[in-house]
Amino acid sequence: MGNVLERQYKYQRNDELQESMRKKCFWSLSKGEDIIKLHTLKEKLNFELGEPIYNYLSDNESVQVNLEEFCKKGLPLLGNSTDIYIKIIQPFEKLLEICFDCANVKTTDEDAEFIKAFIKNMIDYDFSSNVLTPAQMYILYGMLPKPDDFSGKEWDLLWTANNPKEITPDIFQKRVFNFEGPTVTIIKTKNDEIFAIANDQKWINSRNKIGGNYSSFIKILPEIRRFDGGDMLYCNFAYDSNIEGIMWGAEFLVQNDMRNVKNIEVWGCGIPMKFDQRELDEIQRQSMGEKKSEGPRVSRTKGEFNAKPSGGDEWDVDKQLLEMAGFEFDRHRRAGPVRPPDAEDD
Repeated sequence: MGNVLERQYKYQRNDELQESMRKKCFWSLSKGEDIIKLHTLKEKLNFELGEPIYNYLSDNESVQVNLEEFCKKGLPLLGNSTDIYIKIIQPFEKLLEICFDCANVKTTDEDAEFIKAFIKNMIDYDFSSNVLTPAQMYILYGMLPKPDDFSGKEWDLLWTANNPKEITPDIFQKRVFNFEGPTVTIIKTKNDEIFAIANDQKWINSRNKIGGNYSSFIKILPEIRRFDGGDMLYCNFAYDSNIEGIMWGAEFLVQNDMRNVKNIEVWGCGIPMKFDQRELDEIQRQSMGEKKSEGPRVSRTKGEFNAKPSGGDEWDVDKQLLEMAGFEFDRHRRAGPVRPPDAEDD
């Protein structure tokens, strides 16, 4: 009961802070008057920036921008997202001009060709996505590794789904595993977290880590961060005795039945590469050999990880995840450290 009341108080407090912020902004932009006027907004803000913001708030001057109207539409202007500004300030030439002006950067005639090339690069790319907004897709593209694997404007949409019945490991493998090249996988979870996996190698099921030196894991929401490195990606939907799902390092991303995924799309990027089939076959044989040598596994119910007895101890999934992150438990001192999935016997 106490936790419920505490959450309600936090939500109420947050609403009060947002309302207070909107009111302060309104009285500042209106200079204390009951409505915001265009010439006042141009004086308070940048001259060129004032007009598109006023048109957005007033629905192109169809209504007066009083406190009520400002509170209805003003919040997106006050947050950290720039999506609304990209939407209301068009064309790109005007957007770039305002950006330079607000940053007190003076352009000259010598910049004409540079600006032309810069704008062409912005508008030539297709930033449409079923998971991301165009602004988010634009930022994601800029954060991708820079080799030829992920360059170019021609991406092939291998798979997209937003229906839970269509988001399964079987469909994921069928649509994606046959692509012989680098991919960008964009996922939105049921907790509204959004991230992308740039895999510069072919997707496969493996007990070992996969992904080359140009693979990246990019968090988009609720925070923006990028993690780079080879042999960090882990994908297993086939071998019951190992952790099932998709991981980056020790961070668990996709569950074994993909039930935590709300939306997903996978793009095939660059030029498909030809992999050495003998090498892939050898990985497959090694994994199958390890599987045959394993002891019996503990039965599981739907939605749980597979587990196996080891040295008299029950194999605990939480411990396995912590061990992959470097934590140690009592049985380490008895039998030595437990190796992560990518460790190989010498």
